[in-house]
Amino acid sequence: MSTENSINENNEEYLDNAGDNSRSYNLLKTEYEICRQENHDLKRKLELNEAMLRTIQETNESLEHSQQQFATEKQKEISVLEEKHRHHTKEYENIILNLETQLAERTEELTKLRQQAEAECTGSKPTPVADELKTLTLEAENVRLRNRIDEFMSTIKERKKDLERAEETIKYLKSQCNTFESSSEMLRIRLEEKNQVLEEIRAELALRRAEAAAFENHPTSELYKGNSLFAEVEDRRQMLMSTMSKLRDQYRVVKRICKSQIIEIKKLRAERTATLRQWEADFNNTLENEELIQKYKNRISDLESKLKTEIDKNTDSKEPDSTATNFEYFQFLLNAKKKEINEYRMKIESLSTKLLIEEETKRNVTKELRYWKHKASSLEAQLCAAQAEQQLYLMDDDDDNGLLKEVNDYKGGLESVVQSFPNSDSDTDTQLTEEAKSDCNNTTKLNTVRFQTSLNLNEEKTIDDKKNEHSTKSVLFTKNTVTKSDSVNENRRN
Repeated sequence: MSTENSINENNEEYLDNAGDNSRSYNLLKTEYEICRQENHDLKRKLELNEAMLRTIQETNESLEHSQQQFATEKQKEISVLEEKHRHHTKEYENIILNLETQLAERTEELTKLRQQAEAECTGSKPTPVADELKTLTLEAENVRLRNRIDEFMSTIKERKKDLERAEETIKYLKSQCNTFESSSEMLRIRLEEKNQVLEEIRAELALRRAEAAAFENHPTSELYKGNSLFAEVEDRRQMLMSTMSKLRDQYRVVKRICKSQIIEIKKLRAERTATLRQWEADFNNTLENEELIQKYKNRISDLESKLKTEIDKNTDSKEPDSTATNFEYFQFLLNAKKKEINEYRMKIESLSTKLLIEEETKRNVTKELRYWKHKASSLEAQLCAAQAEQQLYLMDDDDDNGLLKEVNDYKGGLESVVQSFPNSDSDTDTQLTEEAKSDCNNTTKLNTVRFQTSLNLNEEKTIDDKKNEHSTKSVLFTKNTVTKSDSVNENRRN
């Protein structure tokens, strides 16, 4: 009886061991299936990330090509503007020299006429009234010509100031081109680094695939089995947990890289739109400046033709008139009418110059309106970029929460195995601490990115304030010119 009882007890023990082994085998099978599914999901996500990186590289190449074209076009425009500036300076210098020579000739003629008048006064014959009127008219014309020369000099100074402003804008555009080139080089360096990281990840994934294939084909070695089947289960569980944690970390790194690339692409698009709008505004400003310069040239040519006609009239009036002694009264009336005609001409010329100055002020006001429109569009682009970043951060938080939920579910499924092994609690605690550290690092990186964006916004605000000060100074300068022209016209009338 004792032998039968012992045999029955042994049979029961063997049956219990067989049941435990089948349960552990089923648990290991389920764990293996879960790991295979996760590995498949990670492979699919990595393929998606590779496709996204390819699209990002293509967009970066297209942006670099467009940036190079934009830089070449800007350099061509700068060279054309410099040539125009040189040509205009030469023309204005020639005009100034011609006016100075004409003024010298007029002064010589006046001195000669005064000498003739003094000689006639010293002679026996009395000086007629007509000669005195001629001298007075010549002096008035000389004063008028001097005033015109002063006006020409003031307009030339204004043109020089406008050209200096154009040179400053050209320098600013050159500096912007240099900054864009430096940013493109930085992006190239970042892309190369990210390509290296991606190649390393691919190599690690290939190694993991080889290890998984070896694990499927060959049984585990005697070193990892331990003294019992429970030790083998624990070893396999620890290996799976370590591989899962590594793959999860790699997936998070790739995800962060993709999100940073998307943010950079959106920023580059916003900068590209802003630069294109600024280029259009600069092109329109150059066209308007050319039109103004052409109008000033036409005005100068008209004044030169009028000056030539006045010189011809003065030369004709110098010739002796035999009938002057008989018709002195009529000559006096004719000179008075000529004075009135000259006054009306002066008024017409002052009105034409005033119209030109008003047109210039109108152009400056339109420039300010364009600048404010450009500023509003750039602020809208910045708002869109900030909203996109916020959405990405929210997506990142949701993904992190989803990963934590998956980990918790996985831990709940493995609680039955964990209870049978005392060392598993310490392993899960270390994994949870590592995940908490990675979450803290993510939050610190997000805060640094937000701080950098705030600094960039502050720098853009300071640049906009400087531009506003420059535009207000130009408007004040045009207003001062208008007031000066009005004062000069009032002095002439008096």
